[in-house]
Amino acid sequence: MNNTKIDWCNSTLNPVIGCKNNCEYCYARKMNQRFHFTEDFTDPQYFLGQLEKLKIGKGRSIFMNSMSDIYFWRYTAINYIAGMIEKYNHHQYIFLTNGKNIGRDEYNTSHFSTEINFPNTFIGVTITDKTQLENLILSLDYATIDFISIEPLLEPITLPNHLANIKSIIVGAETGNRKGKIKPKKEWVLQLQQDCKERGIKLFMKDSLKAIMGNKYIQGELLWKI
Repeated sequence: MNNTKIDWCNSTLNPVIGCKNNCEYCYARKMNQRFHFTEDFTDPQYFLGQLEKLKIGKGRSIFMNSMSDIYFWRYTAINYIAGMIEKYNHHQYIFLTNGKNIGRDEYNTSHFSTEINFPNTFIGVTITDKTQLENLILSLDYATIDFISIEPLLEPITLPNHLANIKSIIVGAETGNRKGKIKPKKEWVLQLQQDCKERGIKLFMKDSLKAIMGNKYIQGELLWKI
């Protein structure tokens, strides 16, 4: 396990590296270009031996796929990882898939959330705009989703009155120096904050919003303990 600068977890562990989404703002792809973990980032590679690190140390909140997307994981790998989580249940495990995957013919997240269904696991979907949120709302019956990660926030988003099973939202701005990077407006974040308050959803603001929010910055709460 590696310590991390991600402000909503203690550590990262990547039993899979690679993703087919090819998002233009993807930091994982840039990391792979720099450190050459895999030859072709669009072809996910499996490093299940990394899971042996779970036996070491006290309980931590671990982001399990900072370098991949669970949507593209093989079923056999999902089942193996589920067994390891059940064995090393002193940790908290956090997983994400991209909102681009919602609505595809095979919704792999439904299988994932069925197999990895433990009290100490948290499954989220990353969205960046209103279209992805609308697609997610239509698909919530297919998989158990605990939280939404809105990062980067690319446009104003208004939450519907009811979001089945969604207990928490993480929001952040795009980092790095990509050409065309969109800086979210303070009022976009304030709208999300108000929506979450009215709907009883926990909101966590990432450090990337500090400069934008100024004295309105309130980090907030998470579903899991760091």
